[in-house]
Amino acid sequence: APADPVQATQAELAWDRAKKMLVESDWSMLADVPMTAGNKALWIEYRRALRELRLQAGFPSSIQWPSKPE
Repeated sequence: APADPVQATQAELAWDRAKKMLVESDWSMLADVPMTAGNKALWIEYRRALRELRLQAGFPSSIQWPSKPE
């Protein structure tokens, strides 16, 4: 059965937002960015959570957005 078009749109909008957040955090993965290993790990976890957004049980109607590291 075809997906509910409203749900599909909601999912697409959420995924577009997640992709934008990933692009905005690309700088954190550059080798020459001065940050501690602990901070790097936080950024890696944040980006992993964004990439796995669609795996959440409530996606797309109930999304737990990850918090961007400081």
